[in-house]
Amino acid sequence: MSIVANLGAGNDGIGFGNDAEGFSSQLASLGIDGLPPEDVDALQDAIDAVANGVTRFSLPGSLVITMDGGSDVVGIIGTVGGSVTANLGSAPTGFMTGNALMIGGTEAAYASRVGGSVSVVGGAQDDAVELLGTTVVGGVAAALGNGDNFLGLEGSSIGWLTYTGGSGDEEVDAADLRVRYGVSIVAGSILLPNPVMDRERIRI
Repeated sequence: MSIVANLGAGNDGIGFGNDAEGFSSQLASLGIDGLPPEDVDALQDAIDAVANGVTRFSLPGSLVITMDGGSDVVGIIGTVGGSVTANLGSAPTGFMTGNALMIGGTEAAYASRVGGSVSVVGGAQDDAVELLGTTVVGGVAAALGNGDNFLGLEGSSIGWLTYTGGSGDEEVDAADLRVRYGVSIVAGSILLPNPVMDRERIRI
């Protein structure tokens, strides 16, 4: 079983996971206001009502996400047996008014796994892609296009990385990233606060 999500026009937010607090923390990590506590509780109640006691999101197949006009955010906490493919589409320009995709989180409980690869295509707007504490059996391919883009891979383990930027400023944070095969980064203007080839921060 796979999931295909088309977010259409407008500003949208969607979380794939069984933990409302985890999704709220993902929003906060992306610089977006998290959910108020009462909304977190209500969302968790709604999840529990349909999850039949299952506390961990697990998808045996792949996840395909298509965003459109508007600022959209997608969060994933759990296991995707296949691949994650995301087309970030178009959005207004400006910091954190573009589109964002986040897998995993800063806490051990939010550690996630993708059995295939993660492929992300951005547009002309600002895009943010973060994998935190995430294992990707395959590789990560991110072509984020023009705009000021951010790719974060902190505390994750991946097969390989291919990153292609555009004409804007590119920031790559690869703190404590483990790469099993190789890395390719092509960008017009790149900022590396944690140099991607520093072997104390990235292992190849």
